[in-house]
Amino acid sequence: YLGYHYPSDVLGGAVLGVGLMLVLEPLLLRSGLPDRIAKLAEGRPALFHAVAFAISLELAVLFYDTRHFAMAAAQFGKHMLETY
Repeated sequence: YLGYHYPSDVLGGAVLGVGLMLVLEPLLLRSGLPDRIAKLAEGRPALFHAVAFAISLELAVLFYDTRHFAMAAAQFGKHMLETY
């Protein structure tokens, strides 16, 4: 629509997304994860909404803060290993 991607990029992303969900959905349903999430939402709504907000925010900013923290921690660890 805005010309950022070729039509083949969009089609490839759609095929990849549908393919991954065809594989992952049965695994998620078998694991019982959706039921545990629903129980958390019913039993501890404040915790559920706080975690859902944090995950949504990180998705919106493409995990910028998380990636920045992880890179800083890796650099710190590398520095600590080099000094000892």
